Amino acid sequence: MDPRFNVVYCGELQPQVRAQAAVTGFAARFGIPEDRARRLLLDGQEHVLKRDVDAETAEAFRGALEEIGLVVRLVALGPRPLDLELVPKDPRAHEAPPAGALAPRQGAGVILTKATPPLPNSDDPPHPGHAPTPADTAPTAPHARGPRAGWDWIVRGFWHFKRDPWPWIGAVLLLYVLTIAVGLVPLVGGIASTLLGPMFTGGLMIGAQDQERGEPLRLEHLFAGLYERAGQLALIGVIYLVGGLVIALIVGLLMSGSLFVTAASLPPGTVAGADPGQVLPMITPALLLPLLVAMLLAIPLAMALFLAPPLVAIDGMKAVAAMRLSFRGCLKNILPLLLYGLIATALLVIGSLPLLLGLLVVMPILMASLYAAYRDIYFDTGWRTAEAGGLDS
Repeated sequence: MDPRFNVVYCGELQPQVRAQAAVTGFAARFGIPEDRARRLLLDGQEHVLKRDVDAETAEAFRGALEEIGLVVRLVALGPRPLDLELVPKDPRAHEAPPAGALAPRQGAGVILTKATPPLPNSDDPPHPGHAPTPADTAPTAPHARGPRAGWDWIVRGFWHFKRDPWPWIGAVLLLYVLTIAVGLVPLVGGIASTLLGPMFTGGLMIGAQDQERGEPLRLEHLFAGLYERAGQLALIGVIYLVGGLVIALIVGLLMSGSLFVTAASLPPGTVAGADPGQVLPMITPALLLPLLVAMLLAIPLAMALFLAPPLVAIDGMKAVAAMRLSFRGCLKNILPLLLYGLIATALLVIGSLPLLLGLLVVMPILMASLYAAYRDIYFDTGWRTAEAGGLDS
């Protein structure tokens, strides 16, 4: 008789494999929701993912799972027992299930194929000893927070900063040095810095998430977005760049048209012979409409960009979906964002006074506060009620 095996997930991931990357890869490969994949992979328990298969099939499953980043072992099965059950049966087992109910599974294991998506313990409750951390949960629809939340995000940003102040200062300082250096490259520098911005931001968001898990922030977190979800993070920059160019084109056309109409309405020779100080008041009304249009178009673009990097870097969302969800989250939290913007502006002004040295503290706090806003807006529990979320811890 050919040997038979169970394919067992050992409850841990391979070294250097990030939890979110493994969850996303597992869910995408086997067609299950990410929250169910997260419960399975992150509860620290062993799970049999495929039961009673031949050696060739078991090796194929092990290869696919190890490629995702799981630690897997094969357990050889002994001779099959007689098909007898010597325990009392539940008399209800032979009753037909109620209409609409799912029939009980008979331990046939998980079919890890696209055609028949697996159900790996997905309807079982989490292990009693496992209390999900904030980083183990899945984002929900955006929540509307009160105006005070804008201040709370700043305070929470300071919590992140004071846990690892020097790595935060080093990471943010290196971020701006690299951004300025890349921006100085002729022709492509500005484009490259726009594409790299969401990658660097996404990496720091991963670092802030690790802080909530009790891990320290490290300087290399800055580069985490360059090798995790890099394509989608760069796409955020592409969309933002294209959006900015479209806005500039629209505003340029409106401004040209307004100036042409204004000049045509003046008597001949008025502009040519007038003093520049007299011309400016004449054309100022023509500039108001293009500037208003620029602001009305730039604000939604900024809202779509604001929370997109953590949604991509941490939750594995596609760039377009993340920007759409970011816009919805900002739209639901206009008042706290207004307060947040006023406080951030004041902090930037204060930080700039002592030879810009205060920005070494202000900028890391604001960067960490972005993660705080993301956690607060998209999660039911959020960092407010998380065990790791005590502000004085």
